[in-house]
Amino acid sequence: MTAIEELVRILDDAFAAKGIEDTGESQSMLGNLASVPQEFWQAEPPGGVRTIASIVLHVGACIVMYDEYAFGPGRLQWDDPGLVPWSREGAPMLEAIDWMTAAHRRFVDHV
Repeated sequence: MTAIEELVRILDDAFAAKGIEDTGESQSMLGNLASVPQEFWQAEPPGGVRTIASIVLHVGACIVMYDEYAFGPGRLQWDDPGLVPWSREGAPMLEAIDWMTAAHRRFVDHV
């Protein structure tokens, strides 16, 4: 396996590995999101300030920016309105996860 193939494997494992099948325990982003019920998507935990939706949008935006600056023209800015397709409060769960997954796929395909 080449170093690039290993990097892609590690990126994919961190993003989507199923984890331990017997317990359902996972360290991956999608593995953890698989157990989130819809009613928790926009809920702030006691003492917290971020929702699961806001974390998904943040991670997705970071992936888009990594791809933009590593493989694109490097012009996108954090405050560009097109960076994230929804507001923190308006992000639909399945669509936001699909958007983040597509951003991950684009980045990994470029790697």
